[in-house]
Amino acid sequence: SPTSRGHLSAGDMLLLLSSSAPATSRPNILFLMCDSMDGRVVDPSAPLSKLVATPTFDALASDGVNFVRTYASSPQCVPSRASMLSGRRTDQIRAFSNDNGLALSPGGEPDEACVSAYGEAWCRTHGASQALET
Repeated sequence: SPTSRGHLSAGDMLLLLSSSAPATSRPNILFLMCDSMDGRVVDPSAPLSKLVATPTFDALASDGVNFVRTYASSPQCVPSRASMLSGRRTDQIRAFSNDNGLALSPGGEPDEACVSAYGEAWCRTHGASQALET
């Protein structure tokens, strides 16, 4: 079965690791993340998956690993994504609502969306409080 037996702490996601690549090459990784989707739709062991036609997902899952026992770190999409992308809990990165995700890029520059909404000074201050460098 392509279904994983363990649990992962990632947000609203389906992660497929392709097993078709030769062992000597890098694996093909397809990471899919969407909002407001019931994970049972893509879980081949769930009855709900039989009600929706997902031939492309089914084909990918049959040749890889399908992690169906994941959880979101927040019920809102921005904090959940920020947590997944940073590898930290929402309280550690101060992402508590859809209004504030990660304020700085990995290089330390303010995110363009943050700057347009709040201004560069606020984004730099908020980004520093997220302490992603540590």
